[in-house]
Amino acid sequence: MFRLVYKKNILTSPKVKIKNIKNIKFHKNSNLIVGLSNVNHVNNNSICYINNRGEMHVSGNVFIAKSVRVDIADSSKIILNDCYIGPETDLISYSGISIGKGSMVSWRVQFLDEDFHLVSYNDKKPKDGKITIGENCLIGNNVAINKGCIIADGCVVASHSVVNGVFLEKNCLIAGVPARVIKRNISWQH
Repeated sequence: MFRLVYKKNILTSPKVKIKNIKNIKFHKNSNLIVGLSNVNHVNNNSICYINNRGEMHVSGNVFIAKSVRVDIADSSKIILNDCYIGPETDLISYSGISIGKGSMVSWRVQFLDEDFHLVSYNDKKPKDGKITIGENCLIGNNVAINKGCIIADGCVVASHSVVNGVFLEKNCLIAGVPARVIKRNISWQH
């Protein structure tokens, strides 16, 4: 059972809480569907929570599954473009997160664009916190995507990978701890 909320662009299940709904910006003909229960391994009683102190931009049809937690800081922006976010995923944004058109995020993925604790040493270079996922990417389950990551169009990130780097080559399989390119010229289908 879903209900329409806020300007008829948001469709939610009963187990959804959205704070600062007015900070969600919609492009023309865009919709946000929150609380999908299309998987059976997730607890039906868990809440999908969006704490939007910054901005969320929605383009196309964006689907967010149940038990997803989104926390957007005052100065941050999350851009979701015609994509799917799987259950029990966390998007914690203090700098910015962008997920490209046609991309799919599996369950229990963590996007974290902030360290929260500063560790200093002599040759450490500060890294921009923004995370960018290209178009038509597939992010496997239990992946950690950390600050400063860029993943090019058409890439697949294997389950349980820890992504800390910049991957500008399109259509690659990225895997490991830490993640690296292990195959090139790949493709995937929905």
